[in-house]
Amino acid sequence: MSALVVIVLSGGAYYSSRASEATPRVVYSTSLEEAIVEAQAPLLVDVNTAEPEDLEELPEVGPSTAQSIVEYREENGSFRSLDELEEVPGIGPKTLEKIKPFAGV
Repeated sequence: MSALVVIVLSGGAYYSSRASEATPRVVYSTSLEEAIVEAQAPLLVDVNTAEPEDLEELPEVGPSTAQSIVEYREENGSFRSLDELEEVPGIGPKTLEKIKPFAGV
């Protein structure tokens, strides 16, 4: 009986050592050059399409300001430039300057 246990354990050890030798296959959908370019591009929040939760990612923009941006957009149409954000209640020149590097239209 003990010989059978030794054989089973030896077989399991051999199998696991052979199975671990197989390297996983990694499939990339973009080239390294494309990934580098994408990583260097800033992640901009589009103020014309963003949901309130996404707008809250902008500096100095909380839930009420995000909702005001959405309401302004619904009443007046898409923003033509980021400067138009100053028309939104709660956004002044200083806030706009903090938002600009992270937002787009």
